[in-house]
Amino acid sequence: MLDLHCHIIPGVDDGARDLDEARAMLDCANALGVTHIVATPHVKRADADFEAVAAGMEKIRPYARELGITLLQGYEFNIRALEQGDFGLARRCCIEGSEVLLTEFPFDDWPANWEDIVYALQAQGLTLVIAHPERYLPLQRRGDMLQRLIDMNCLFQVNASAFKKRFGPKREILRRLRGVDKLHFIASDAHSPEDYALLEKAYYLVGKGKVTPQFLEWERLETLWR
Repeated sequence: MLDLHCHIIPGVDDGARDLDEARAMLDCANALGVTHIVATPHVKRADADFEAVAAGMEKIRPYARELGITLLQGYEFNIRALEQGDFGLARRCCIEGSEVLLTEFPFDDWPANWEDIVYALQAQGLTLVIAHPERYLPLQRRGDMLQRLIDMNCLFQVNASAFKKRFGPKREILRRLRGVDKLHFIASDAHSPEDYALLEKAYYLVGKGKVTPQFLEWERLETLWR
């Protein structure tokens, strides 16, 4: 199983606080059957500390290897980081060895030119995976904006936590995405070991305990950049 979105690198954002907590997260992922994790620390500004991220990855890779888990470097890239128009920054934040970008939007007010930003990133040859669309107020309030992202051929990653409630605006976005077969990934967005319990619940709710397309095997994701 693949976890596409996880804040497991210790001490670089609001995820794992230290190496012990990062190891505990790996233990939880391993118990669930996760074999590949994309580590996705936040990038919200152009001055992201890539050296600290790289150092943190090297701290946790040995234990991941012991468990048989493959760690890949990625980032949760907020479009606000493009305010200076540095599209090279976006490419640097793609999932390791790919042109796949886990893309975050502001939770409340989106810039008026958000569609232009999406088009510009795609013009760079990038495949955008929209992180947790169910959390964005603009998409909850305006179905046409979600439809625009669908029409722009974006991929969508929803958080396992979105399945906690049966009703409400978040669940409505899930319903719409599933209705048009655009719910591409379900991921933990884990910031602590406890978050993997939510991924387990979603795994059994959606997949009935089997790996379904939303919990893509690594080889299937890899086809995005072959």
